[in-house]
Amino acid sequence: MPNNTIDIVMTCEGVIDPVGDTDEERREHLVSCWQFLIDTGMAWRLQGWFGRTANALIENGICTR
Repeated sequence: MPNNTIDIVMTCEGVIDPVGDTDEERREHLVSCWQFLIDTGMAWRLQGWFGRTANALIENGICTR
């Protein structure tokens, strides 16, 4: 996972590519970034798209509340 919040947000937003050698590693990295935003509550303090996406990830069982 990136070591600073800005990189995490930028990864979730698609500005920075997830890290990994395989598609699965990149997917896991992206999910861990989203989970960080959910765990810290940031997903709901950023613009609305982040909260809606976080809720969809939770509803689909990809992330946890």
